Amino acid sequence: MNKGPRRGRKPFLPAFAWVTYDFANTMFSMFVGSMALPLYLRNLTGRDVYMGCGNMVSQLMAAVIGPAAGAVADRTGRNARYMKIATAASIAFTAMLAASSSALWLVVVFVLANMTYNVALPFYNALLRRVVPPSRRGFLSGLGVAAGNLGAAFVVLAIQPIVAGTGNYGKGFLATAGWFALFALPAFLFLRDGEGASATSLRAAVAGWRSSLVTWAKLPGLGAFRNFLIARFLYEEATNTVIVFMSVLAVHYAGVPEAKLGPVYMALIGSAVAGSLLSAFLVDRVGAKRVVTGVLLLWFAALGLALFLSGTTGYLIFGCLAGVALGGLSSADRPLLIELTPPEKTAEYFGFHALSGKISASFGPVIFALVSDRLGYRAGITVLLAFFAAALAALAFVRVGRVAVGPRRVLS
Repeated sequence: MNKGPRRGRKPFLPAFAWVTYDFANTMFSMFVGSMALPLYLRNLTGRDVYMGCGNMVSQLMAAVIGPAAGAVADRTGRNARYMKIATAASIAFTAMLAASSSALWLVVVFVLANMTYNVALPFYNALLRRVVPPSRRGFLSGLGVAAGNLGAAFVVLAIQPIVAGTGNYGKGFLATAGWFALFALPAFLFLRDGEGASATSLRAAVAGWRSSLVTWAKLPGLGAFRNFLIARFLYEEATNTVIVFMSVLAVHYAGVPEAKLGPVYMALIGSAVAGSLLSAFLVDRVGAKRVVTGVLLLWFAALGLALFLSGTTGYLIFGCLAGVALGGLSSADRPLLIELTPPEKTAEYFGFHALSGKISASFGPVIFALVSDRLGYRAGITVLLAFFAAALAALAFVRVGRVAVGPRRVLS
């Protein structure tokens, strides 16, 4: 399998396409998954359970499909092809959200849109190995995260006003699908599979599922990879929860007026861009594991401060620290996984990488909500601190070196 850009093709174009894809797909997650659909369903039904259930089902579906689909991609060498298929499906389902204001329709179509959006991610992440050499992976990963944050800013500035001005969520969904397709176009044109990629076949699919099951069986023996997944599950529990409840914490905990949420979000996005670029610079110089460890310590400090914050200024300080940490973590954990991954298992292992995030995205916010509803937001924040402390402990057992391939060769 090729480990870098294909000879004879300008290396800039695949790298550019890889970065712009992060800009494109963030528009879906930001507008549909965070800003518009939760509020739309709340307005239609008066309840939050519909969005919660839709998110959980879609994340768990992606969690089940991801590792096996990655194994199929590794067997066939078709990471780019499968990423494009899943992305095209997600764009189509996003547009279909505008077809009806029925809550049932919106939930079902969102499940399909969010599931295909998430299924595309392991294939996209696995292409990082191909588009740049190892010495530049941290830098490109950071650029991708920065582009994603710029995509979030684009949503706030260009798409959200469509809904705010007209109250027409359908127009917002159509606009998101259109912009998603436009900015994903470079990925469709310039991200390609290697010359040795084989055509998809039933035999490859069966072998892929079997390989995924074998990897599951070997997982307890893959010391560093296993410990990294445990750490990632724990810190994603906390980071996903902060993302979901960011506006709730701002208004109902810190007392930020709703009218000031827009500028607050822009400040958070700016700090996340800075964090992703700083992390990218450091990954290529001090190593991904050290950067991940430092970012988790920054998260711990930010949430410790959050226990005592109040008002817009206090929340801005917390939010900017959290933004730097969020951007930095996103930039560093992909290069760290690549350091722990056999080249022939890249997409499959990124499937497991995605799995820990999907499960935590399903259950982390629920745990926080249950604790906060009973004991208050400070108790909920304390739970998040405990997640980060446990993640740091698990990460301490991840040693970067030779790649584990089975129980007899274990990273520990």
